[in-house]
Amino acid sequence: QTCALPIYLVAFYNDYDGSNEDTTSNSYITTNSSITLTPSSSSSKFFIIATFQAGNNTSARRSYYRVFRDGNELTESTVNHEFLSSAASNENPAAMTVYDSPNTGSSITYDIRYKSNGGGDTAKINYKNFSIFEFAS
Repeated sequence: QTCALPIYLVAFYNDYDGSNEDTTSNSYITTNSSITLTPSSSSSKFFIIATFQAGNNTSARRSYYRVFRDGNELTESTVNHEFLSSAASNENPAAMTVYDSPNTGSSITYDIRYKSNGGGDTAKINYKNFSIFEFAS
């Protein structure tokens, strides 16, 4: 997407969660990392950045990570990690970015969710740093 200039930074939101989380679920589950905010305007735009340590306990398996808004997946936020290693546990740095235009002045909750590939493996997400920049034009 393109933005008309000039744009102005209205607010910055951040959530850091240093916990280690894991799941065997093959459906997206919430992590301990979320941000609830009220846009300054219904025309606000949001640039969302999530960095974390992604992992899986089984080699040659995938773990999936997404950003959700009010329980709905932001499909542009996709991160799929495939771990190819003979190691029993694989953990690597990961990042997701997404641009969102929710077109509302009401409260919004953004959160990071993840799932395993199924088949008995365990997806991991650790050390989450979740940042949101709110812009107005």
